[in-house]
Amino acid sequence: MGLGLTVCLIIVVVPLVIAILACIWIYKDAEKRGKQRILWVLLLILTAIFLSFIGLIFVIVIWLAIRSPIGGEKKRT
Repeated sequence: MGLGLTVCLIIVVVPLVIAILACIWIYKDAEKRGKQRILWVLLLILTAIFLSFIGLIFVIVIWLAIRSPIGGEKKRT
């Protein structure tokens, strides 16, 4: 019983902790860069729910690819 419970906790708890940490990181990073924080966190949560760990990785890769420099978009003069 002990081993089965441990495996179940690892399968459930570890991805949940990773998803929570990813949400916190994207929220803070989007805030620094002047992007819509809540939109990115909701996108991360929904893809993690519906697409599991693959969805989580997918959103993080997209965020890393399209994020702007710190401080927001550069103004053109």
